[in-house]
Amino acid sequence: MLLHYVFLVTWGWMLAQGLVLYAKFVTVFGVDNSDRLRKFAVYAYGGPLFIVIPSYAFGSQFYGNSEFCWIDSSFIWVVAAPVAVAAVSSLFFLPSLS
Repeated sequence: MLLHYVFLVTWGWMLAQGLVLYAKFVTVFGVDNSDRLRKFAVYAYGGPLFIVIPSYAFGSQFYGNSEFCWIDSSFIWVVAAPVAVAAVSSLFFLPSLS
């Protein structure tokens, strides 16, 4: 469960970094920078909790046992879906930076 959480936090910070780059290079003026890091930290650390806690509560049997060390392949969507959302969202910011 901890590995799942840390993995999703990493992708949350990657998406936050995409937002920072977008704000730095595209929307330079009129952006309030005073509370941005706190908001990103709440998103990056708090967002995965809304995925990991319910998935562990309803599918704890899929989290590691003597046969596998992480998540069973039938339950991998709890990792693949959030990662795909973060990756596709980051691809939205990429064309704006060029």
